[in-house]
Amino acid sequence: MILAGDYVDSTLCFKLGLSTMFAAGVGNIVSDVMGIAVAGPIESFLRNVGIQGPGLSPHQMKMPISMTYKYAGTASGVALGCILGMLPLLWPANLRLWTPRATLESTGKTGEAQPKTANDGPLCPVDISSGSVQ
Repeated sequence: MILAGDYVDSTLCFKLGLSTMFAAGVGNIVSDVMGIAVAGPIESFLRNVGIQGPGLSPHQMKMPISMTYKYAGTASGVALGCILGMLPLLWPANLRLWTPRATLESTGKTGEAQPKTANDGPLCPVDISSGSVQ
């Protein structure tokens, strides 16, 4: 979601003057569709490695304790997915595959996705010798 939203923000939104919230919405759509698309293969993989469902009867599935665990598991899965989806935030902006919107706005570039080169800045934002962030 983060990567999709950032890419849309740096390209389409910058060119058309759309807000960053639009890019966030598009990133959320991409994330939701990907979550639905990978749910089936993940369940198949788990069945293949021997992890089966709980084997409860329909009456047991409707019990309050079963519903509590069902929704707690669902919420935990969504939260874990969101945390994993935020890992790209740890990636330094100067190492991204496209130019961030803030850089485009400050330099007046066109907003096209431009591959990063060695001339675009340091490969590591931290100067190891002094410990300062560039």
